[in-house]
Amino acid sequence: METETTMSERLDKWLTEVAEQCDKYARETDLDFYVFQSDRPSQPVDLLILGINPGGSESYVRALENKRMERKDANITKRDMTMLAQGRNIYAEDGAGNDVMRRKLKRVFTTDYLREQLRQSTVANIYYFNTRDVKALGQLSNDVKGYCEQKTRELIDILCPKRLIFFCTDYDRGIRQLGVSNPQSLPFFLKKAELNGCEVLLLPNPGFYRAYSAANGLRMGQVVEGYLRNGTIDVNVDEMGVPPVVSCPKKMDMEVLLERLDEAFRLLHLNRYDKKRYRTLPCDLQLTVTCTEVGIRHLNYDGKQNYLQACYPQADAIRDLLHRYDFHVDSAVWLGTRPLREWGKSIDEVVRNLVSSVVAICEALEPLSHSSSPFPRI
Repeated sequence: METETTMSERLDKWLTEVAEQCDKYARETDLDFYVFQSDRPSQPVDLLILGINPGGSESYVRALENKRMERKDANITKRDMTMLAQGRNIYAEDGAGNDVMRRKLKRVFTTDYLREQLRQSTVANIYYFNTRDVKALGQLSNDVKGYCEQKTRELIDILCPKRLIFFCTDYDRGIRQLGVSNPQSLPFFLKKAELNGCEVLLLPNPGFYRAYSAANGLRMGQVVEGYLRNGTIDVNVDEMGVPPVVSCPKKMDMEVLLERLDEAFRLLHLNRYDKKRYRTLPCDLQLTVTCTEVGIRHLNYDGKQNYLQACYPQADAIRDLLHRYDFHVDSAVWLGTRPLREWGKSIDEVVRNLVSSVVAICEALEPLSHSSSPFPRI
């Protein structure tokens, strides 16, 4: 095994190269970049967690402005190797990164051992540029993607982690280009694969809501703990004594549900849009409840356009807000959607949870709108 000094020297050289090249790419795309979403490691790594890319879609120009203010240095003109680590572990430390994502991971990392392993982990991504979501990575050129893939392979070699977990189960270009092979599906929405002759574990992206239910998260945690302790991935569903997939709620009477929601929304002075089941929210948005999902988009949305390509007022800011409330934000025809089954298993649960979320979303949208609050605080 390499000495800590050798690893640190190699990492310094690697970070310097990445900072120089990615600065050039960032000036072309105006997308910010960084490598570690935790502290930079100073010793051999026990657990390396690799996501796909950091979210946020922050402008590189804005990021440099913030860095100048943070360091009180007006001469900063680019990210250097000292600026490629966020410092706080986004998966383990409250207040760092996405709180919704962290709450989901707490359902997996439930034991003292798992929480400590997560806290000490090194967190990075295959691609270093932050986009609104994974699908938006399409705006990066193949040259940029290829460079990140090459450098991530080198990073794994430098850090030489004892255990490697990916937060992505899609066997897509990024995972393949790192040399990951022989993916195999497991219960609990997990996968295992091989890299350099060692087993690696693939967890679903935290945006996959059903996988991170309380029951399924607990079972994933049992598999993760076995892997971290022993280096092998063994899933014995019979010993766990539970089915691998959490059962879905019973089918609800939609007419009754919509009547109940209609009563609740009227009390909130949430206006109807037309004869269908639309309600108007701040920022000229409409809320739609169907038998399968809850969706939010602009009132004037043209259904013929691709939402991810068309320009609508404050779309990115609204998507970021909806993402915090567990909405999927990668639809071409909605700003955000969330399956109806995730709001509860009964009509009472759905009404209570949906109304509570709508109140919170409307209040969060209000600063983006020039109108007064559509209903009194409750």
